[in-house]
Amino acid sequence: PRVQDGAGCSVYDEVPPRVQDGAGCSVYGGVPPRVQDGAGCSVYGGVPPRGHNGAGCSVCVRVIPGPEADWFDCGGLNTFLTEAFSVSSKSDRTGIRLEGTPLTFRHDEQMVSSGIAMGTIQVPPSGLPIVMMADHPTTGGYPRIGNVVEDDLPILAQLRPGDSIRFAEV
Repeated sequence: PRVQDGAGCSVYDEVPPRVQDGAGCSVYGGVPPRVQDGAGCSVYGGVPPRGHNGAGCSVCVRVIPGPEADWFDCGGLNTFLTEAFSVSSKSDRTGIRLEGTPLTFRHDEQMVSSGIAMGTIQVPPSGLPIVMMADHPTTGGYPRIGNVVEDDLPILAQLRPGDSIRFAEV
């Protein structure tokens, strides 16, 4: 169940139970099953179908909260988990740069460089998330709001500029 933390943000007070999604995968409760959207794209963990040009395709990937998730105010966390982001044309094998509503921080603290992995989602001062991909550096100096679940990383690798992405906390 979700409860309010001291700052008024809704957070899990315990890890939700694992359940079977519509595709027979074991996931944490609350993650929607895979479905087809109106544009013929598989959403909530699916890969765009073959032959799809990528324009307007939308996916939802699962994320685990990152070590600096508490650096973001409720508005920033809400934006991250409820709004769609668009894949930027500036994306490459290092990272998928996202465009959309900038995330807002609780404070302007600087952090010491820390280790990052493929799937780490860093948020630079612009407030626009960057998902680290195959050629990511080994360390980063921006707050890590989350990390994409390993099974969903191949989905991200298939995205093209203009595709839409949403994040679901597990």
